[in-house]
Amino acid sequence: MTVPPTSCLTRCRQQQATVHPPSGAKTLAILLVSPLVFAVFKLWTQWNGPKTARQMRFNLVFPYAVQDSTTTLYAAKDRVVFEGIVTVPQAIPATNINEAIAQGLNLLASSLVKSSGQAGYSPT
Repeated sequence: MTVPPTSCLTRCRQQQATVHPPSGAKTLAILLVSPLVFAVFKLWTQWNGPKTARQMRFNLVFPYAVQDSTTTLYAAKDRVVFEGIVTVPQAIPATNINEAIAQGLNLLASSLVKSSGQAGYSPT
């Protein structure tokens, strides 16, 4: 998965940031999900190679932090990572795009997908 430019990542501690490069071809939004554990959600869009579709990429990193009892400092021991790519061809009518996005995101938000992710296994 392509990582956004490093300069864009410096804004990750802000509550929300949007970056519009001069070309306008790529946009990035970063949301600090939880200031206590520094969970960060990134969402960016760009053209595919031949510029026939827009790609929306997302990434959520949710670290597992523990506190050292002697130094009282927190350290990230591991992390849960969500990543995905949505490709939207520009030749499809907007009503069909809207329906496909709504259906796809509703499926990801379903309790079946949620419980599968929590258990670490797909349904049988």
